[in-house]
Amino acid sequence: MVVDKIEQEAEKQTAQEEAAINAQIAGFQQELQKIVSSAKEGEDKLVETSILEKKKEIEGKIHDAQRKLRNVKMARRKSIENLGDKLRDINTWLAPAAILIVAVVLGIRRSMRRRHYISHASDS
Repeated sequence: MVVDKIEQEAEKQTAQEEAAINAQIAGFQQELQKIVSSAKEGEDKLVETSILEKKKEIEGKIHDAQRKLRNVKMARRKSIENLGDKLRDINTWLAPAAILIVAVVLGIRRSMRRRHYISHASDS
């Protein structure tokens, strides 16, 4: 339940950035398709080097955008894992701390009973 909330919060934080990057990638891919189709139309002519350069440039932009998207997803995963580590650490230390507190309280209570019993036994 807590982990689901954490995952939802992490997704909210990165959703806008992911959507923007995906939109960039889609735009680059459309531009690339236009360039490829214009190059196919002029197949009988030699493909100009500027078209090839433009194609390489757009492919590079797509690659960079995909790298950004992977980094965003990796950051989201890391934040979820960090929170999971914190929860695990809390659970690891919480149980022994609770047992220690109960043991101390029972020891004090037992000590007080013993004193009370000894003081009443000596009165008789």
